[in-house]
Amino acid sequence: MPHFGVSDGHDLGENASKNPENSSTSLCTPDVDELSFKNLCVDVYSRETGIVNRILVFFGLPAGNFLYNEGAVLLGMVYNFLPFMVLPIYTVLTKIDSSIVEAAEDLGANAITVFRRIIVPLSIPGIISGITMVFMPAVSTFVISALLGGGQFMLVGNLVEQQFLLVNNWHFGSAISMILMVLILISMAVLNRYDTSEVKDGGVSMI
Repeated sequence: MPHFGVSDGHDLGENASKNPENSSTSLCTPDVDELSFKNLCVDVYSRETGIVNRILVFFGLPAGNFLYNEGAVLLGMVYNFLPFMVLPIYTVLTKIDSSIVEAAEDLGANAITVFRRIIVPLSIPGIISGITMVFMPAVSTFVISALLGGGQFMLVGNLVEQQFLLVNNWHFGSAISMILMVLILISMAVLNRYDTSEVKDGGVSMI
């Protein structure tokens, strides 16, 4: 996910100077929808009689099984949490002085070298923030695996849900929840550390 986040954030950062309003809207609009609604749409589109298999059959290709497997759960998590990875990277990249990139190009660096030696190192604070922002909802989610995995794959969020709703073991569920809370607080402390360093350098905090 950091790889996709850096690539998407870099593309949005380049377009921000031309049309910043549309760049921000294109990033944030997919994340406005309700989480369960988005996963339900993926469920409907990907099932055996869904639009994806209908398109495959229309072109003479065999229908596939896109639901209730690890790939479906992974796709749902990437689809839902990718904006949380892109947004911090996009914010950091919009603050990069374009003269730095122009200087590297004047010295003979190609696009790949500029991306690898300049863009990626300067976007590390955004990458750290993005990893933290993705970790917090991903570690506690249970809707994605329930809808797209058919309840066959156990995530930490599913374990907590089962302890409270099915097993009725509130003590164990509370213990797991406390562990998750500690992990989330640690991740927020890491995020705050990088945000504080950005503020000292003249940036704007994400929190």
